[in-house]
Amino acid sequence: MEKFEHDTYVVLDIPEPVSSKVMALRMQYEKQRTVIPVEITIIGSSGVGILKNDQKPSFVFETLEQIAQNFSPIKTAFSRITHFPNTKMCYLEPRVLKPFSLLQKKIIDTNLRFNNNPHHYTPHCSIARFTDGSEKTMEELLGSSFPKEEFILDCMSVYSLDEWDCCLLYKTKLKGDI
Repeated sequence: MEKFEHDTYVVLDIPEPVSSKVMALRMQYEKQRTVIPVEITIIGSSGVGILKNDQKPSFVFETLEQIAQNFSPIKTAFSRITHFPNTKMCYLEPRVLKPFSLLQKKIIDTNLRFNNNPHHYTPHCSIARFTDGSEKTMEELLGSSFPKEEFILDCMSVYSLDEWDCCLLYKTKLKGDI
């Protein structure tokens, strides 16, 4: 592969059993979203856009591997279900936010290139995007119970997304001192 074919993201995969609990929420509120991994996006959602397609994937993967060697796994839990202002996109918010911003900054500070994204970085795990007329269902989700147990994010992955077709391109472990 000489370049990325589709929109490409860098994420931290949420482990079991929390991922299954998040998937159950997605199944209830937006079944279509169940085809994508349960994760917290580092590159490609907010703060910075997706990876520029014309980069050599091998260079991207090597760069991410170097970062993973020195970045510690992140221990967190979800603190609430909320939504982005002026949108109907609901998500789970991690209790600790700083490590996600630090990881994003480490990646941005490399020679990798990204598309622009006008939104401030907000670490989150997407649950559902509601359409007009679904305010009651959105309010129901916002008041729902959610997984509150702690979990460790130690797996960084690169996924490409073509519409709802998601493909894992690369995976590595965060190996820094905990």
